[in-house]
Amino acid sequence: MLGDLPMPSFSKKPHAISIWLVLGLLTLWPAALSAGSVSQLPLFLGQVVNPLVMLNLSNDHQLYFEAYPDYIDLTGDGAANRTYAHEVDYYGYFDSYQCYVYDDGVFKPSGHTADKYCSGSAWSGNFLNWVSMARIDVVRRILYGGLRYQDEVDSTVLERTHLPNDAHSWVRYYDGEDLPDLTPYSSVPTATIASSTNNHSLSTGEKWFSASFDDSEIQVGDQLIITDNQTAGNEMFGVVTDISRSSGVQVKVEVTRFKGSGSSNDWSLENRSRRGITFCNTSVQDGTFSQNVTNPPLIRVAQGDYALWRANERHQCRWYEEVGHTGHASMAIGGIRFSNGNDAGFTGIFSNASNPRRDSAAVSGQEFHARVQACVEGFISSEDGNRCKRYPSGNYKPVGLLQEFGEEGRIHFGLFTGSYARNLSGGVLRKNISSFVNEMNLETGQFQADPVGGGIVDTLDRFRIYGYRHSSGSGNNDATYNSSASGGDNCAWGLTDPAEGRCTNWGNPQSELYLESLRYLAGMKDPLFDFSGNDRIPGLESRDWNDPLGSSNYCAAISMVHFNASVSSYDADNLSGASDLPGLGSVSTWTNKVGSEEGIHGGDWFVGQTNSVSDQLCTPKTVSALSEVRGLCPEGPRQRGSFHIAGLAHYGWTEDLRPDLPEEQHVKTFGVTLAPAVPRIDIPMPGGSEPVVSLLPACRNTSTSPDSNCAIVDFRIVDQDIAGGTGRYFVQWEDSEQGGDFDMDMNGILEYRIIGDQIEITTNVFAESTDQKLGFGYVISGTSNAGFHVHSGINNF
Repeated sequence: MLGDLPMPSFSKKPHAISIWLVLGLLTLWPAALSAGSVSQLPLFLGQVVNPLVMLNLSNDHQLYFEAYPDYIDLTGDGAANRTYAHEVDYYGYFDSYQCYVYDDGVFKPSGHTADKYCSGSAWSGNFLNWVSMARIDVVRRILYGGLRYQDEVDSTVLERTHLPNDAHSWVRYYDGEDLPDLTPYSSVPTATIASSTNNHSLSTGEKWFSASFDDSEIQVGDQLIITDNQTAGNEMFGVVTDISRSSGVQVKVEVTRFKGSGSSNDWSLENRSRRGITFCNTSVQDGTFSQNVTNPPLIRVAQGDYALWRANERHQCRWYEEVGHTGHASMAIGGIRFSNGNDAGFTGIFSNASNPRRDSAAVSGQEFHARVQACVEGFISSEDGNRCKRYPSGNYKPVGLLQEFGEEGRIHFGLFTGSYARNLSGGVLRKNISSFVNEMNLETGQFQADPVGGGIVDTLDRFRIYGYRHSSGSGNNDATYNSSASGGDNCAWGLTDPAEGRCTNWGNPQSELYLESLRYLAGMKDPLFDFSGNDRIPGLESRDWNDPLGSSNYCAAISMVHFNASVSSYDADNLSGASDLPGLGSVSTWTNKVGSEEGIHGGDWFVGQTNSVSDQLCTPKTVSALSEVRGLCPEGPRQRGSFHIAGLAHYGWTEDLRPDLPEEQHVKTFGVTLAPAVPRIDIPMPGGSEPVVSLLPACRNTSTSPDSNCAIVDFRIVDQDIAGGTGRYFVQWEDSEQGGDFDMDMNGILEYRIIGDQIEITTNVFAESTDQKLGFGYVISGTSNAGFHVHSGINNF
């Protein structure tokens, strides 16, 4: 597709409406967080009465994504940080300025480091935060210091969240020259090179090479560049499909691409798949639903490039010995159904096409428990000192905002969260606004188990992905969310409109959650979205509402801190409770006030649907009224999300919430957003720095009724030359918008090239693992041909 670029200057339209900054809401990015900076929220006004803060938190599945995806810019230079960036202080359970040794299943601090590098057998804490932190870990760290696996008086061990073996697991691949200064590994594994004198013509197909590789220098599934030493420019690309070691090393290669012509008997075989180290974050306990897993969360380590270890059909982050070749027949290379089907000749990614073999590719057979000793006396750096508190008993504990402002009663906190039982509706009160003291032992800093009246820490520690059945099998209920048995999520493939209480990890009704919090603060007694008993997970309960305001504290400052893991969804159909709020009237009226005051009305914006256009794709649409928008971009154009939270926040700040009390009560709202789950490719003109064209990966499924979209499960920047005006990206899609097996169903490459005043977009699919008709496409803005486009697809799309 060729789109004309407006020259000599570009007009840039925003990709999506962002309301978080409209009302002065505070946006916090994990990479820049520290206990010192976060704590400066303007929640307190030096009053005699305690300020009141309601914490709102979604429980959408995107909370369990990696905290630092490889497509975001953490350094502010306009380029995505595609790998570990040492200049960034990564926030998490590890102290970035401590070194750690692994002993008895726990990372333990071993010494301070001023430059975040370590020597010998030690690990850099900064590097481990980049490797291992999920978004929910960052939230827990901010609020209360992290989830404590061990909470003894004199010992605290923090534990990363559990992850299913689907695309919620994630990979970190690193081949930087400073690897020995970040890990115990004494050298950076490099690409291996061997020679061969077999006579072959340049062509595709099966070829055997007698090569001078050592046993450890090549694995089945590795990606080879085979160079003709006799004729410059002649080379072949292929995947290793067999290795014979009966007489030297004989390598069978399925050549998939070549350049040049002729034949040769003098070859160099370069194996780039042996370069670097790969880390995979997951949890393993076959035969168990995800909410019941008790095995330790894992960091698995393999030598070589296994960057697509979590991009497989069905099973992610598993050793080959656990789950072998699982690919669809269409993914076969040389007759082998490799797990991810990677072919570097096509993708430009040199990741092995399969899972690593633990007996040969694992680094000394190692996998690590994602647990770390925290706040060990004698190992508390000055940089991390404000995250560790000394208690009267003399011990130290990791702390967050709740301890800093709640232990002495300076602020009273409450908690609303999303619900598993009612995942498409509103929110549930987990703790009434009250003192945080009931959750703590103030002498030792230990948390109280199951505190009376509920607890913020107790609630958030219980959050898990629900209903995924861990298994190494391949049946419909194995390693999926499909099981309808007790403990299963009953979330089959291809659901276009899931019912309440089904697909419980998907659903983020932010406006309704916010509305419930407003109703609570307004003194209402009856929740709109309650349920009886446990919220699918034992101990996760709702609480009766107690009025947080009265004649003794009517002058208290009131704030909401709203944590959001993804774009809003399913949050515009249950707003009837707004009629309880004094002076509100119509929610739409308040939402449209924001749209008008912010200059949104009348402009073209990327949204899923308006009253006049309802294609449910992230395409430019004229927004005449912000209240009519449904489907937020880029993640949820079909999920009926709205911007009503903006109108409700505007109401809360400008109207008196409690006319039954003296003076006026207003609510100030602060938003804490996490990294976007869907990447946006911002493209400047060659030689420029300001983005002028933007691309969003997009996918359409026409096998469902009605047509639906897909879920992106992996994205990698293969190459981007901003100065040269080119870019190449690996994109992987799940065929369902929620549930199923949440894995690889379609792999493809998205490319762009700027030629003069035009931009050329190319798409190609190279692997599939579904019978659904999927279109591999994109949405483009900033050109004369803006909108949704599909040039490639599978199964006769």
